[in-house]
Amino acid sequence: MTTTHKPPFQLFIFLSIIAIACTSSNTKNQNILPYNVDIEKNIKNIKSIPLSELGEKVEYLPLETTPNSLIRRIIGIQFSEKYIFISDFDRLLQFDRVGKFIRQVGDNGRGPGEYIHVSDFWIDEMMEKVYVMAWGISTIKEYDFNGNFLKSFKFDFSSLQFVKTGNDTYTFVITNAPINFDKDSEFRLIETDSTGTIKSKFRNYNRVYNIPPFIVTKIPMYYFNDTIRINEGNYKTSDTKL
Repeated sequence: MTTTHKPPFQLFIFLSIIAIACTSSNTKNQNILPYNVDIEKNIKNIKSIPLSELGEKVEYLPLETTPNSLIRRIIGIQFSEKYIFISDFDRLLQFDRVGKFIRQVGDNGRGPGEYIHVSDFWIDEMMEKVYVMAWGISTIKEYDFNGNFLKSFKFDFSSLQFVKTGNDTYTFVITNAPINFDKDSEFRLIETDSTGTIKSKFRNYNRVYNIPPFIVTKIPMYYFNDTIRINEGNYKTSDTKL
């Protein structure tokens, strides 16, 4: 008489787990294989530029990681001689030039020296001040390099981007929007003083007429040799003329 022994149920479960684990491991390995994308081959209007043409040296600067200095994303970054200011939209963080975390400039909230989000910011190294455009409330908030809140002013138009172009002059970029989107959308730049009073306006010669509406919220812009330089792209007409 022949007796057949069935494997214990526990052994069956154990072998099944091993099989599943091996299958999952193989699938995982297949999914993380490196993919090479030849950008120059697929995009015809770019070319490689040696780093030596962009600067004399490249520095790798690790930023200090603390619970108060974690950065989810970098929306804006500006350098002074002593500090690095980085916005991740939620906060404006200040580091020294070796990456040590100094402070958050301003607090999150709705009080006088607080903001919910940072639309844009600008540093004035000579005056050792930093100016924050508070998102959603059309307000510029002024702080010193020690993080102290000094004052603020409101402006009466839609803007997500600005530069400080003088001791008492702020130049705002107006969102490039379709007709009737905003009362000031016919203008591209608006200058105000430190109280928000408008000093001058520059007409928008690159108005967007796309239907459905195509809104350009931020554009490449910098301030150099007392001149605002902006890159409008190629939408409907020629570049913006001031």
